[in-house]
Amino acid sequence: MHDHLPERFAEYFEGLALDWKGWSGSREYESLEPMLKLSAAHNGVGAVRFMIVLRAGANVDLRVGGASTSDGSCRLDSYWLLAH
Repeated sequence: MHDHLPERFAEYFEGLALDWKGWSGSREYESLEPMLKLSAAHNGVGAVRFMIVLRAGANVDLRVGGASTSDGSCRLDSYWLLAH
């Protein structure tokens, strides 16, 4: 994956960390060459649900979903490979 503005990646996670108490809706990041897409949603009580999409090409997406909790643990909820 290549992004012409790599600081956007760091800014995305810095914004999540600054708002650790929560936010409404989901926050999105997508690389300029759309091979990576991230989505984070906070539940307001200490857990963040992440969705990660890696595009391996025009026909295949790998999607991974999981949650991070206030105690620092992380749980993988699902993953699936989508061919279209």
